[in-house]
Amino acid sequence: MDTLIVVGPGGVGKGPLAGLIRDDAVTIDPYRLRMGGPRRNSDDPYYAPPRVRAELHSVLAVLGDSLQPIPCEPEKMEWFPKGRVLFFTVRGEWQCLILQRLDGEIAKAELYAPLLPAILGIPEIRRPLGSIYVMVLNPCSDPLTSMANWRDLESKTRDNCKNRGDSDASVTDRVGRIWIEAPAWRRLVTDHGALELVNWNFPEYRFKKEDNKQLLRGARMAILEQYPALDIFFKHEHEI
Repeated sequence: MDTLIVVGPGGVGKGPLAGLIRDDAVTIDPYRLRMGGPRRNSDDPYYAPPRVRAELHSVLAVLGDSLQPIPCEPEKMEWFPKGRVLFFTVRGEWQCLILQRLDGEIAKAELYAPLLPAILGIPEIRRPLGSIYVMVLNPCSDPLTSMANWRDLESKTRDNCKNRGDSDASVTDRVGRIWIEAPAWRRLVTDHGALELVNWNFPEYRFKKEDNKQLLRGARMAILEQYPALDIFFKHEHEI
């Protein structure tokens, strides 16, 4: 299996890229155990009540699985190797990822970037994901390794989130995370061979105003011009 993981700041355009991914790709998405319920609506397929964590803990313990805590400050991470069940917090709220029955040729995952160095450092977790490609969407003209501070990244994120219609509170929250997430994106590039798309110009708000097929084809071309190996994950141009 080959797995593509897409990361980047809020509003940069991670979500719309799902339209590029082949229809036969396995989707690897964690269940969100949110205290406040589903974020968007009651039909959120990846919402699960918080009690699921305690219940799965009990079931896995009865089956002889042992919890292995994984250092991941300031977040928390718990790994059950026999069941291949990973619990982790994202900004303090628990999520659950079950790494079973991943038998497709390719897969796509969206995971919280500050967790990835810890996840990629554990062979038992990496193995089910196969060959991993991490793609970092950077809306700025400078690569992450050249940035002396995160001001430009914060400014771009503020603009992208405002333009897609986020509330003031949501914009502030997204921008306020940059100082935590940007160092993780940089570590993914320097230490884990992540593929960085500098000056990424396909933010989410454009997909609300412009022709989506044309934008997706442009995004596909921009990615493959730099990283042609990612072609294995994408639909052919005529399929978009």
